[in-house]
Order: sequence, then structure tokens, then C-alpha cells
Amino acid sequence: MHNLLKHSKLFLSLIAIIIILSAYFYHFSDIPFVRMDEGVLMEAPYRLATQGQFGSPMLENGGNQAHYFHIHPPVYYLGLALTFKQFGFGIFQGRSLSFFFAIISMFLFFQILKETGLINKLPLIFVFILWMTTPLFFVLSKTIRPEILMLLWTCLSYWLLLRWLKYNQNRYVIAGAVINTLMLLTHMYGLPLFFLWLFELLRKRSWKPCMIFIGMFLLPLIPYIIWIMGDSQAFLHQVIADRSEFRVHFINKVFGLLMLLFTSKKITLMVLMLFGGLIIMLRNKLSQIQQHLLFVSVLFVSQFFVLPKFNELYFILMLPIILIVWLSLITAKNKKIITTFLILVCVVNISGLIKYIYQYRQFDFKAYQDSLNQYIPNKPNLFVLGPMSLYPIFHQTHFSAHEAFVLPRDFSRLKKVIQKANYIVIENYELDNRMKELIINNKKSITQIISPYYGSEGLSRNNIITIYH
Repeated sequence: MHNLLKHSKLFLSLIAIIIILSAYFYHFSDIPFVRMDEGVLMEAPYRLATQGQFGSPMLENGGNQAHYFHIHPPVYYLGLALTFKQFGFGIFQGRSLSFFFAIISMFLFFQILKETGLINKLPLIFVFILWMTTPLFFVLSKTIRPEILMLLWTCLSYWLLLRWLKYNQNRYVIAGAVINTLMLLTHMYGLPLFFLWLFELLRKRSWKPCMIFIGMFLLPLIPYIIWIMGDSQAFLHQVIADRSEFRVHFINKVFGLLMLLFTSKKITLMVLMLFGGLIIMLRNKLSQIQQHLLFVSVLFVSQFFVLPKFNELYFILMLPIILIVWLSLITAKNKKIITTFLILVCVVNISGLIKYIYQYRQFDFKAYQDSLNQYIPNKPNLFVLGPMSLYPIFHQTHFSAHEAFVLPRDFSRLKKVIQKANYIVIENYELDNRMKELIINNKKSITQIISPYYGSEGLSRNNIITIYH
């Protein structure tokens, strides 16, 4: 009887894993819809993989971006370039890399639970479902963006810290320092774990490991600094000057952040779980692990008041923190209550994913691509102007994104590009009035396509695509 029950649990767990993975692979290249950011993030890696040059000509706006790409640090792009080099260029290949990072991050999370003694608080299959059905994780594990790699670095850095605290071996300090550098070279919002490492090293008065950590953290930055010095003016223009548009008054930044945290459908439940769990946790004496959770949470939120721009997608880095908070709260007395609460969270997450997948089930990026290529072939001798999201469709052409001109309001240069372009593709919802006037005066409309595929930001159903020649 015991063996039958054991095999039944194993069978049900296997069925749950298959169902969840099937949801992830359903319309893998279509859900989520291809966003403008994915087009931007694919260009520089593709050029590096095929031409050996790390630049983004489609967004060239006077900062030598065609040869130096500094919008984000380079580590994620290097991984994407290697993927394109080995497996070819495409949405599927780029998203497969993200999914690979996602699976590794989940594996590392289970290693953290093992190190913290929380591994047996709840059945592992339930924790797996809780993790995998988190909507933000679902979206980012299938999106070409660096945040999912940041999640991997976060889990790996914290696991190495726990190993050092347990075994006091310098190899963990060295590895932890390198991982924190890679985190910083993946995205600028990668500092909370670095400061947690410093906090623990200084609290233990481990001066030699502390010097090793700082030294090994700085060492991998040297090649990046040398690369920046290849054209420091490009770096200053792209990273400092271009980010000035995100500078807002501190009060407005605080208000905007609070509005985003508590009104965004993607993260509101995660935010409530984080702050609710921390409030409950603070009612009792904190364990060392809970001190870490509080430390990282405070730093994570605080950095958005200092750094230029907060994106709700960055909140994925708090997923392991949130789950560890709630697992650490489980005791013999409250286990049923917390388990029931987490089951309700699972139900909400699963219902949200079902709704999301059903809403976008008609997406077919390949059909969208074919409909555009009927009028505009993807050939090197053509000059195409269009939204950033179309780069995967026209990556072999000389492609220029109109966001490079419209966002900084550089219409004099835009006019020259419009006159030079062989084809111009416009999505109806995003057409700037001044840009529309320039196009009509210089080009003729050759066709309109009513596409069931959403626009590059999912803002328009049955989006009208106009092609000018």
C-alpha cells in the first residue's frame, strides 16, 4: 500500500511537470508577443556573431552606436551572440537561451533551499509549481531580455554565499566575486547581492577574504573598461546623455514607483506577498537567513530611487526572496494556514496564465513575417525603416528604427532617412503626426495589412500595418 501511494505521488508529479512544460512550449515563439525590446536586443548579438562587430546601426543617433553598443552591459549579449553563432538567428533561438537560464535558476533555487534547511518545508513538486506558474517568470523565461540571466546570477551568488558561511573556504569567495561582477556586467540593477556579500564579510571581520572578494570583483571589469575606452565618447553619449530622459523629481519617482508596484498586473501579487511576508517575519526574532532576505529586499527597492529607471520586469529578481520568506515562516502550528495561502496563490497564478495564453493563442509570428516579406524581401541591398520589433523580420536588410529619430524628436535627420529608405513600415497605433506628414510628403503607400497579430507592444488588436515605397 505504501509503495502504491509513493508511485501515485510520483505519477501525479510527473503529469504536473509535463502539463506545465507543455504550457511553456505552446506557441513558444509567439507567446509572449514579440516586443520592440526583443528586436533591439537581437541586433547587436547578431552583428557580433556574423560580422564580429558589437554595434546597433538601427538605433544610431549620433553616439557611434553602430560600432559600440552601451545601452546595457555586454554579458547577456555575448551569450546571445554565441547562441546565434551556433544555432542560427531567430526568435526561437533567442528565447531558448532565456528558457535555458530559467531552468538553471530554478535548479539553483532548490540548492538554496537545501542549504537553508527549507527543502522539506513543503513538497518539492508544490514549490516547483509555485515557481513555474509565477506569471512574471513565465513571461521572462520566454522573452529575449537580460532579466532572466540576472535571476540566475542572483540565485548562484546567494548559494555561493551560503556555502562560504558554512565552510569558510576562499574558493566560494572568489566564485562569488566573479558572479557578482558578471551580474553587474549583465544589468546595472545587480548590486544588492554584492552588498550582502560585503556585509557578511565585514560582519565576520574576515579581512583577507574581504580583500580577495573586492579584488576578484574588480578584475573582470578591466576588459570591459578597456573596451569602453575604445570610444569613451560613445559610452558617455549612450549611457549618460540618453538616460537623461528618465530623470524625474524624487517625489514623482517615489509616487511613480508606488503606483507601479501596486497597480501592475504582472507584479502586484508578488509585491503583496513580499511586503506581507516581511511584515509577518519582523514580528519575531530574525534568523540569519531572514536577515539576508530583509537586507536584499530593502536594497532592491532602494536602488530604484537612485538609478535612472525602474521597470516592473526587474521584480523577477525577488521571486526567490519571496518564496524563501514564506517558506521560512512555516512552523508546525501555522503550516496548514501558510500552505492554504500558497495554494490560493498557485490557483491565482494558474488562472492568470490560462487567461494570458488564451488571449494570445492566435499569435503567429511566422505568418506575420511572411505577410510582410510578400512586399518587402529580407535582402541586404534594401534600406527599410520601421519599428524596432520588426528587426527579426528584416535583419538582413539595412534596417533603421524610427524610434531612433522620433523619441529624441530629431526630425531633420528623420527626413533624410525617409527620403533614402526603399520601404517604410508603420504600425497604425504608434505613428507620430510629424512623422506621418514627412512620410506622406516623400513616399507613396503601396498596401495596408490588417494583422490579427498585435502591434509591437500588444496595444492594438487587428493592428493596421501600412507599407510605403
